[in-house]
Amino acid sequence: MHILHISNDFGGTEVYKNLYQHLDKLGIKQTILVPVNPRVKNRVGNHDFEFETKGSKIVYSFSQKWFHRYLYDSKIEGVVKDAKKLIDLNDISLIHAGTLCMTGAVAYEISKKSQIPYIVSIRNTDINTYFKKMWWKKEYFNNILEHAASVVFISPQYKKDCFEYHFEKATVQKIKNKTIVVPNGINAYYLQNLKDSPKAIHDPIELVYAAGFKNNKNLVRLIQAVEILKNKKYNVKLTAVGKSLPNRQVSDKYIELINRVAEGKDYINLLEYKEKEGLCELYETKDIFVMPSIHETFGLSYAEALSQGLPIVYTKGQGFDGFYDEGQVGFGVEALSVESIAKGIELVIENYNDLVQNVSKLNLAKSFDWNEIATKYQNLYKSILSQEVK
Repeated sequence: MHILHISNDFGGTEVYKNLYQHLDKLGIKQTILVPVNPRVKNRVGNHDFEFETKGSKIVYSFSQKWFHRYLYDSKIEGVVKDAKKLIDLNDISLIHAGTLCMTGAVAYEISKKSQIPYIVSIRNTDINTYFKKMWWKKEYFNNILEHAASVVFISPQYKKDCFEYHFEKATVQKIKNKTIVVPNGINAYYLQNLKDSPKAIHDPIELVYAAGFKNNKNLVRLIQAVEILKNKKYNVKLTAVGKSLPNRQVSDKYIELINRVAEGKDYINLLEYKEKEGLCELYETKDIFVMPSIHETFGLSYAEALSQGLPIVYTKGQGFDGFYDEGQVGFGVEALSVESIAKGIELVIENYNDLVQNVSKLNLAKSFDWNEIATKYQNLYKSILSQEVK
């Protein structure tokens, strides 16, 4: 078995590295093709690692140009050409594309000529960028789905939304029996340092946010929601971590906006990025994790916070919604409504004792351990390849 991964965000998030490393430990031979965006070439080499399995390697494609942002077909064609030039496709058993509309298109085009089966994963950028902004390519995107050997959703909520709102009904009928939900995992450090004793709420109530200071993560509205709670006489504080998140493009204007909104408020504390060890130490002193992202494929931060005993406020209809029943470990909110965010925090405060009891009993390793997730992918690969042989 030799898997070709196509991952254009390999250098931007550790999610892919974690998956590939754990697949490597299972003895799966892998080639990782990384199309590099010319605007973020500083990511080259980020998250590289030494393989244990002989013959595995990471290959970078530099075919993308700045104008490919506007020329989709040309961008895909360039990566396909690089794949044929840089990789012996005759040795590839299966292609695993990290996204549908970009790397999935590369897999689809390769498969049309080589007959190599491929699977695609559905992510936030597929739905909220390509499907919304490139509506004239929807038929092509649906073709990618229909010809895939399997379609992977990172969360049950994304599957539900895609089936109801984004994919053509005819396509849904064709792919529904070959879909699978496999979440991302969290770093083993969090699972090795689980907090399984229910927390007691502090006075003042300590809220915490951990993510890049980007518009999509919705920190400005969160700060405004905290103001609403202060006006309702709740004694709350917010610590926001992630002011300089590495390897991520940030908007200086948005940082300035956050600074202005937080200015003069001693109950708002803005901190720089922290590694997992520092974040876990911080979580020990906090009560509630709040991140009302506008769009979210999965949301590792929610699972990480749960591992440290914190109930959560998440976004309705986005990645983490659906993993647990409403009110089991926290509450969902409408991301664009400051009042809804404030109400979600209020509900967690009112139900705090029950929530932390529920959180303390979770078996997070069953859902979010990379070892378990890699095994699920291994079984999926084997299943597809066994069908191909037949």
